[in-house]
Amino acid sequence: MTAITHILCPVDFSDISRHALASAVAIAREHGAAVTALYVLPPVQTGYPALGVAAYVPYVYSSEDLREFQKATERFVADVGYPVNAVSVEALVVNEVVARAADLPADLIVFATGYGSMNGWAAQLIGREVADKVGKCWGLGSDTRKDPGPWEGELRNMWKPTHQEALWFHGGNLHQSRHYSQFLSLQLKARMEGIPTPVYGMGPVHHLS
Repeated sequence: MTAITHILCPVDFSDISRHALASAVAIAREHGAAVTALYVLPPVQTGYPALGVAAYVPYVYSSEDLREFQKATERFVADVGYPVNAVSVEALVVNEVVARAADLPADLIVFATGYGSMNGWAAQLIGREVADKVGKCWGLGSDTRKDPGPWEGELRNMWKPTHQEALWFHGGNLHQSRHYSQFLSLQLKARMEGIPTPVYGMGPVHHLS
């Protein structure tokens, strides 16, 4: 079984992010793992739209600003009932998450801080090559504006093996998450225990990130 010794949980102080932290803590308790909560403060730029061009003057956070964000991060994790290392840093968000995960090193990243296409996030967090290898998530291929063809007959890349080994996608509303998480977890457990889990062939990728 894969050992989980350190979990990285990027946060943004939202309720969704709080749920992600609770999930990270629950997993940490089961494995006796350390948890790092990371708040990344992206550099602020003040724009001048009247110029009609992308002209920006960067805003520089003061040392007091950065201390306040660190305190806010510490308050955010204070009541989870588990030791969590709170870190606040000014950086480009995706770059910092990836770098911090490598430095810890983190065996698992748990976060829910925004919305976007799943393979779009994969492109930012892992790399465009992997995202394009996997292709579009969701949709049946019904040949509509938001679900381009060709017809595939079942959801693309959701809760099942993808073209990238060890990369799985899980999402949806509460009902879908409760229902399909069982099937995804069983597939993962079977692989960890060396139980053969043959699946039918995966179709070709038609839509890139």
